[in-house]
Amino acid sequence: MQTLFRGETLRGLLLNVWGWSQVGMYALYAAIGLTVAALVVFLALVFELVAMTRTAQVTRTDRVARELATARARS
Repeated sequence: MQTLFRGETLRGLLLNVWGWSQVGMYALYAAIGLTVAALVVFLALVFELVAMTRTAQVTRTDRVARELATARARS
């Protein structure tokens, strides 16, 4: 079979292609890992915002209950 490139040229080109395919594969794995990490951080943010809202509601309810108890104790 005749090809345009033979011998060392063909070997070098194929190794170059293989090397860059490896770089691309590792970049894909890194992108997937970083996407998962970003999703985990985003979910942690959502969890903290929900927890903060619930804590604020409980704190507000406790404060109102204490004020009512203090007002009843005074009267």
